[in-house]
Amino acid sequence: MKQPQTHRIPKSQLMLWAVLITLIVVVIGLLGIEVANDMNGWSNWLKSQTTALLIWRLALYGATAYGWYRMHRRLTSEGLSSQQHQRLMYAEIAAVVAIALLELHTIRPN
Repeated sequence: MKQPQTHRIPKSQLMLWAVLITLIVVVIGLLGIEVANDMNGWSNWLKSQTTALLIWRLALYGATAYGWYRMHRRLTSEGLSSQQHQRLMYAEIAAVVAIALLELHTIRPN
């Protein structure tokens, strides 16, 4: 059975990307609050844009699912051991559960 090639990304590069993404999210949030004048304005804006934000999230989930499907197809065509297949399945289940919990948290009434 052919083992898939592994492409290792250095941990320092992963940490750099994580820090950059976190900083970008924080800056965007702070800018949004500043533009809305205060937290109440920001909260009201978020509530008024619920449908647009839902469409945005669904588009992101769709793009992520498409990328995951292509990766899954490529990995399975290269041949996975039963342990690798099981770990991939657990990752897929964990991702779906995490997204479902986040969306349930988003739609629950305050």
